Amino acid sequence: IVELPSIPMVTTEKYSCDYDSEHVLSVAAQSGKTVVWYSSADTASLLAQGNEFVHQITQSGSVVYFVRQIENGCVSNYVTSSFSIVARPAKPNVVSDKVCYGELATLYTDGSKDSWYSDESKETFVLQGRNCYVDEAIANETYYVVREKNGCFSETAEATVTVIPVPDVTITVDGEEA
Repeated sequence: IVELPSIPMVTTEKYSCDYDSEHVLSVAAQSGKTVVWYSSADTASLLAQGNEFVHQITQSGSVVYFVRQIENGCVSNYVTSSFSIVARPAKPNVVSDKVCYGELATLYTDGSKDSWYSDESKETFVLQGRNCYVDEAIANETYYVVREKNGCFSETAEATVTVIPVPDVTITVDGEEA
């Protein structure tokens, strides 16, 4: 009597984003064992053979694959491998602010956990939250806001602080500028 092979140990990320093109599932290679991938729990739905399977992403939702190992002609029980394809979060709705030179500027977003950055490449993190306060605004500035859900990011929204400069004032006393 030959013992059934062990079920394969599938490694995969729990989430992929719907704007990604593919999701890779893999099994650690074991000498003498062949890994087979199925779309359902029947043997008629064979998709691929090998230690890796690449799912082509076409839409968001849950995905389940059935995986077995074959060794010496014996087939293991199925193990399921599932992951979710997350839809891109909605782009944050932001409100910019226009203030006089040196005043407090308040920027808003409609998401309570949106991330704010001071640079377009999103390398300089400012804060996470609904409101971004700029103390003593002295120059026009743009902030970049993104929303994240399970590692997937929205398109970037821009919130701008526009500073109204202090007007030039000329004071004339008895015909002479002071």
